[in-house]
Amino acid sequence: MINPESTENIVRHIEIKAYVDDYKAISSRVAKLVADSTANRLSGLEITPVALPVNHHPIDRVQDDTFFHCRSGRLKLRSSGQYHDLIYYRRVKDYGPSESFYQSARTGNPSALRTSLTSAFGEAGRVRKFRRTYRLGQSIIHLDRVGGLGDFIEIKVELDAQQSMMNGQGTFAYAPVLATQRTSDPSPTPSSASQSSPASAARSVALSVQQAAKVVENLMDALGVDLFQLIDGAYVDLLNEQGGKVPQMTSDS
Repeated sequence: MINPESTENIVRHIEIKAYVDDYKAISSRVAKLVADSTANRLSGLEITPVALPVNHHPIDRVQDDTFFHCRSGRLKLRSSGQYHDLIYYRRVKDYGPSESFYQSARTGNPSALRTSLTSAFGEAGRVRKFRRTYRLGQSIIHLDRVGGLGDFIEIKVELDAQQSMMNGQGTFAYAPVLATQRTSDPSPTPSSASQSSPASAARSVALSVQQAAKVVENLMDALGVDLFQLIDGAYVDLLNEQGGKVPQMTSDS
């Protein structure tokens, strides 16, 4: 059972989401940024005492998310290739860098689970997208092509599950995952994404709330993402506003 009060299997981020007008241009800028050996110090703060892992080769996925009615937050079943995960998540509704968290449980029978959840709660929408993901030190950049909506970018900084941005205090302890660990499973669960090996634990970086937000903001500046492009809602909300039409997606769409 997914329990939002438990810190087990939780991943927290500070993140933004924005419309993209020119997908090829933003893709080129992200690839160039990742290739830049100084990218890990974009914040302008000495918060990276050692070189953090950079995934120069993006991970591509086609994701199919079915949303279900939920009392608070979001509940969705994500299918991506051979991997299927039930995910509960919440995000502060704001245009600027905002806190989010998600918690997941992998399933081997997505069809039965989807049927049961639809019967119990009702389906709230469906989102299909092609996602290209880069890891850049403590940051994650998603380039999304969403069926029925268009192109978007998400910029995230992963934070420690024990901390909350809400209180405005403390630091976030981030233990990045090595690139070799990422490529072993193209669709890791949030828990596996958060666990660190002894090698990665030595690379842990403590970020304050302000530093984490600054990393997001500086990545926005470096990639040319303007404030007017930011959105505060979820893809499923935007699709439902347009009537919920979700065409099939491929990596070429």
